Amino acid sequence: IGLGIPAEPLFRSRSKLYVLYTAEEDFFYRHMMALEKRMVRSGFPHEFVVNPGGHEWYNWIANFEDFVQRIF
Repeated sequence: IGLGIPAEPLFRSRSKLYVLYTAEEDFFYRHMMALEKRMVRSGFPHEFVVNPGGHEWYNWIANFEDFVQRIF
């Protein structure tokens, strides 16, 4: 079962790290939860991080700092 992404094989072969970030009050929250469920069902390797709060700069900054630490 794929994610419905035409380039899924490309995604699987090109990257070793996929991290999804969202926040509990983010207006994208339910969409990110649905995407994460599809990724789990399809066995797509990823990490999922849910922060408190909403779609705010403090979350963007925290998520960026987290991601940079993961890649270096």
